[in-house]
Amino acid sequence: MKYGFNSWNSWDKLKKCLVGNVYPQGFFEPYQDKRVADALTKVNEESRQDINGLANILESAGVEVIRTPSEVRFGDNVITNVIDFMQASNGRISKPLMAPRDEFIVFGDTLVNVSSIPTYKTWGPWQGCEDYIQTRTTDFNYHVEPPSIMRAGKDIQVDVSFHNGDTKKFAEEWLPEKFPDYRINTIEMGGHSDAVICLVRPGLLLSHKKISNYEETYPGWDVIYVDRPVDEYIEAYWKYRESLPNVVNYWVKGEEENEKFHTFIDKWFQCGRVLESHFNVNCLGIDENTLVANYYDKELAQKLKGYGVEIIEAPMRHRSFWDCGIHCATVDLVREGSMEDYFPERKSGQHFGRIWGDNETRR
Repeated sequence: MKYGFNSWNSWDKLKKCLVGNVYPQGFFEPYQDKRVADALTKVNEESRQDINGLANILESAGVEVIRTPSEVRFGDNVITNVIDFMQASNGRISKPLMAPRDEFIVFGDTLVNVSSIPTYKTWGPWQGCEDYIQTRTTDFNYHVEPPSIMRAGKDIQVDVSFHNGDTKKFAEEWLPEKFPDYRINTIEMGGHSDAVICLVRPGLLLSHKKISNYEETYPGWDVIYVDRPVDEYIEAYWKYRESLPNVVNYWVKGEEENEKFHTFIDKWFQCGRVLESHFNVNCLGIDENTLVANYYDKELAQKLKGYGVEIIEAPMRHRSFWDCGIHCATVDLVREGSMEDYFPERKSGQHFGRIWGDNETRR
């Protein structure tokens, strides 16, 4: 039995999409220190509103939405509050199932699950389907991060900057064996590619401005360079970077001087490094002419309008806490279309190396 996955790129018309979720309602309320409980409850509930809003936007566009579970599991037990979780885990609190892009990717007509998270390994309507593969099994155990993979029809590009052993093996051995019809290319992006690049459609991409060498990877494509906005997070970073160095990793508006909150996060929580992410590049394409973004950037919208591309705003107020943008929070499971060869001059996969200059960085 096949589930029916079909996604070869990031721009064909989206038909079915996986969307993430947050912790259960009231998850943090029992915590004894109300400065911590109130701050995390605010983050969780506002994030719930925002990600539900994203799901509604997609459904309004005719996309069938599948949601990840909101329940938290530890072993065989369902955990309903943060106190029980801390007692059960005796370690750091993992993120909710908010960023399924970190765990899943569709290569053509096959969904690949790279996750070690038990819920992700056992959940989903595709369990038992022959077009669904898990890479972390007793047979093989590759560490690869789907946000570091770009798909453009016949061409796949895998960032091999980090986790070089497993990721290079994944790119150079496993992918060619499982998907022989693709050209597998490797690059050195220095992290999640979707934090700095968005492939809008054939011939057009968005890019963080400090990454500029696309002559080989996307020859002939137009590039819209996007400045990192000086938003509330960036302003807070510069204000608090010496007294509160962890603002490099996360930020919650109004909680900058909540020492109890910061101490709790330091000890228990897993946060990303949001300065590596350019959230207005971390978009989801509904079709060749429509992008969903975290917030409406007037300058970017004007540039895209020149190409006939519209931006739909789906606010993610706490993207700088979860390190999670629109692309991270979604996985395109089914799109219209089939494999196309956008670079027919390439006879085989290539290693492109670094795609920025010596004096440039992701930041």
